[in-house]
Amino acid sequence: MHRIRFHIAAGLAFLLVAPSGVQSQQLVYPDGWGFQGEVGHKQLGGDWGELLGGGFDADINIFYNLKKFRIGAGGNFASFDLVEPLQDESLSSVELHAFFQYRFLRGPFQPWLEGRGTWVRLRPEGDEFDDSEPSAPDDEEEPEEGENTAERRSGFGAGVAAGFEYRISYAVGLEALVSIDRFSTDDLDLTEFGAPDVISTGTKWGFRVGINWYP
Repeated sequence: MHRIRFHIAAGLAFLLVAPSGVQSQQLVYPDGWGFQGEVGHKQLGGDWGELLGGGFDADINIFYNLKKFRIGAGGNFASFDLVEPLQDESLSSVELHAFFQYRFLRGPFQPWLEGRGTWVRLRPEGDEFDDSEPSAPDDEEEPEEGENTAERRSGFGAGVAAGFEYRISYAVGLEALVSIDRFSTDDLDLTEFGAPDVISTGTKWGFRVGINWYP
C-alpha cells in the first residue's frame, strides 16, 4: 500500500513539474535572422532644432539574434516640417546605421538596450534653399522647373535606445522603443531665412512601434 501511494505521489509530481519545464524550454526563442519595420515620430534639438519641428519617421532593419545579443543594420527615413517663417517648407532625412543590442530576457517579453552609429544626410526640400551658383544666360544645363537644387548636408552621429519586444509567435514579434541620437553635419548657412546661426549639429529623440519577422 505504501509503495502504491509513493508511485501515485511521484506521478502527480511529474505531471505538475514536467509541463512547466517543457514550457520554459519552449519560451527560449532560437537564434537566427530577422527583419524589422517600424514607424514613429521624432523631435529635433540643437542647431537643427532651431529650424525644424517634429516629423514622421520609419525604420527598416535586418538583424541576427545570438543568445541575448542582436546585431543589425538598416536605414531610417524621416520628413520634418520647418518652423516660422519657413513653415511652408520641409526637410527630408536619410540615415544608414549599424546597431548592437543587449536583451535582458529571452522569453516572450524581451526588454533591451541598444547603441548605434549612424551616417545621416539632410536635405531641404524646395527652391527656397537653392545655394547653387546662378547659371549663365547661355548655360545649357539650367535646372528644370520643380527640380530641387538645394545642397545636401551629410554627417555622422551616435545614439542609444531602450525598448522591448513581445513575441506573439516564433515568427512574429511586436516592438516599441524610445531613442535619442546626436549628430553633426556640414555647415548650412540659413541666416538670410531667419535661422539664428550656421547650422551643423542636432539631437533627435522620439518613439517608434513596429513588427519583427523571423523567416
